[in-house]
Amino acid sequence: MAPTHSSEQPIRVLFAVAQTQAAQAIREARQPDMEVIAAPQCSGVQLLLVLRRTEPDVLVCQSRPGRVPALSQVFSEHPHLTVLTLSPDGREITLHHLKVESLRLPAVPTDSVAGEIRTALRYDCLDN
Repeated sequence: MAPTHSSEQPIRVLFAVAQTQAAQAIREARQPDMEVIAAPQCSGVQLLLVLRRTEPDVLVCQSRPGRVPALSQVFSEHPHLTVLTLSPDGREITLHHLKVESLRLPAVPTDSVAGEIRTALRYDCLDN
């Protein structure tokens, strides 16, 4: 199970990117609330092994043009992990995390259930 973060412990940040300018910047700025874990750029099974070994709070990895990172396996093993993907030029960053949300819907007649399903899906699409 992934660790939960406590304000008394530093935020463990795993940088699994070829260029670790962000990691270097955090180290040089001496962020007292962050511990940088550097790893070689890796993906797939290698990345999962590093995640198991290091148990970070945050993973920073590289995105590839036109491709969404395959994070389903990462999140299935580390559901509390926050993932930041950096664009190849380092100018864009995308936040990925699992979000469990409960929304209480009013009681509706059976024939309105289909409408509530459509409303819930529209709400989910607007939220993303």
